[in-house]
Amino acid sequence: MSNQSNKLRIAIVGLGPRGLGAIEALRVAAIKKGTQLEMHLFDPEAWPGVGPNYSPDQTSNCILNLPTRAIQITPDQRLQLGIGNFDEWVGGDCDPDEFPTRARLGEYFADRFRRSTACASEDDFKHYRLGVTRAIKSDSGWQLEAGEQSFGPFDEVLLTQGQPLTAPDPQLRRWRPHAEARSATLISAYPDKDLLHAAQSWAGHSVGVRGLGLSTFDVLRVLTLGLGGSFQNGTYQPSGREPGRILPFSLDGQAPLPKPIDAQLDARFDPTVAEADRFLNVARRSLSGDTKAARAALFDSLITPSVRIMNEFGVGVDAKAIATWLASEWDDPGVQETKSPVEALRSNTEIARGDAPPSIEFTIGQIWRKWQDDLRRVFGETEVSRDIADATIGFDEGLKRVSYGPPLRSAEELLALVDCGIVCLSMADDPDVLLTSNGWQLKDDDDTTQVSVMVDAVLPSPTLEAMLDPLMVSLRDAGLVSAVDEDLGVRILPDGLAIDAKGQPVRGLSVFGRMTLGSSIGVDSIHDCFGDAPRRWADGVMKRHVT
Repeated sequence: MSNQSNKLRIAIVGLGPRGLGAIEALRVAAIKKGTQLEMHLFDPEAWPGVGPNYSPDQTSNCILNLPTRAIQITPDQRLQLGIGNFDEWVGGDCDPDEFPTRARLGEYFADRFRRSTACASEDDFKHYRLGVTRAIKSDSGWQLEAGEQSFGPFDEVLLTQGQPLTAPDPQLRRWRPHAEARSATLISAYPDKDLLHAAQSWAGHSVGVRGLGLSTFDVLRVLTLGLGGSFQNGTYQPSGREPGRILPFSLDGQAPLPKPIDAQLDARFDPTVAEADRFLNVARRSLSGDTKAARAALFDSLITPSVRIMNEFGVGVDAKAIATWLASEWDDPGVQETKSPVEALRSNTEIARGDAPPSIEFTIGQIWRKWQDDLRRVFGETEVSRDIADATIGFDEGLKRVSYGPPLRSAEELLALVDCGIVCLSMADDPDVLLTSNGWQLKDDDDTTQVSVMVDAVLPSPTLEAMLDPLMVSLRDAGLVSAVDEDLGVRILPDGLAIDAKGQPVRGLSVFGRMTLGSSIGVDSIHDCFGDAPRRWADGVMKRHVT
């Protein structure tokens, strides 16, 4: 293909929610500048604008960790899409405290994508159900290859593929050939339809689940509700088709803390306007300084609201106790939890239900969650040093257990499954995993359990060096993209432009989303897909090409 048009020609590789957000942001920027666009969209997935995580054809067992009231992704009115925010689209008797299914949100994205592309001619939007394998820079622009086909030249290319294909970690590298050589099953948590299909023959089996985060709650629903069981009055009613025992485990053995039961309890953890403004100012100053100063500033901004909120709940706590907790969490996330996994789960469920006053970790988790949008915006606008990026992202990742939690319903279901004996958390805390002739043996102190099925519920880190995606590999090998650090993702400027191996911006090549962890923070948030990152990118495109 050659450029026969005077329109600005843009290629977007990856059409999940981030691709949809990029399309909308670029259209708004073009409207403001009076610029004509020709967008070429590349993604082999069946649901454009949705991505596999929100596929409308998945089961109803996968639910969001956000209530309807918290999903604030209204399209810009200048696009005239005829569609509002998610809660308006759902309509009817929408419960603002309900946690929708991933599939339902996917239906909304699919409708929004159709409206975003239906308003333009076929020449304005060209959609190819292809995976791009190579991007080549030339004097005339960017050329994209998909198999034996070539497309371009393009003025700009945006990469937003979501979770890239990644090399297995050392544990999976040992497990995969082991499972293939024996009568053992190793399967990913997603797609959940595949998991449900495979689980039809697991009745009575012992199943291990690698991971105890949000994905594990989806796995548990698939293996219980998906197989005909039901939860009634706080107890689980088995169908007889589910596994005999399910054994989740992780490095720290602790389930994430559930969110408050409703908007009323959630609001009691709101920072004041002054506290939020202070955090925003502190974040702007500290993220461009040194690590020690950033640590002190972030701690200082968390202490005041934490003390106030806990005192309002009648919990006597002073600033020193909060500072001590934060320092320990910064250095060694999760090490302060001394309760057993079941005891901690029961305690945090009582807090989330409003039956017990909040702990320090619960309070800080809710405050940190409410500051995520501000943190993402400031982090994305700032060229953060490698040391600060490492430290801040490590702190944020550690706090996910207390801030990114599931709905209360999910924690209550887990407790019900523990109480009826289907789920066992006795080996949740980093057991030894031994390979055996029939599968795996989980070993913790003097206790051992044999499992013939292992479900992988751990999302791999988007480390550039571990990416196997052909397009990213070709760009990395050509030196056109570089990593923030060896354990982090792609290095970009605030407007999304990639930084090459020589430390120079690569004109016309942008990346945002999960692959940019290190340049970005909170990369798994749905709000980030429609927030400042796509707007900064779209404005950058206009600055580079429109006078």
